[in-house]
Amino acid sequence: MMKHLTDTILEAAISNIDEAKFDSHRLIRELLTRYPQEYARELFEFVNSKDPIQDLHKEIGLSLKKLSCIKANGKVSSLNIRGKMSENEEWIKVVPPQAD
Repeated sequence: MMKHLTDTILEAAISNIDEAKFDSHRLIRELLTRYPQEYARELFEFVNSKDPIQDLHKEIGLSLKKLSCIKANGKVSSLNIRGKMSENEEWIKVVPPQAD
């Protein structure tokens, strides 16, 4: 469970993405842009792991799976923050039902 990149922050970052479909790499760029302090604090929580960045991004992915505002749509490849192509999850925003 993450301490600094809370569900509220994840949901806010998702809402700032214009596209209905996006991947985890896109969301991570959004977090780095809009929530750099929270991202840095969360990354520091993984400072003793073999690859803190990769382990944090795995944790972000696990947290995203628990959110009701998006659903997983399968694996895609895109540039990660290290500038390399890698596989990650694509997400689709879930539109809440409209009240009649």
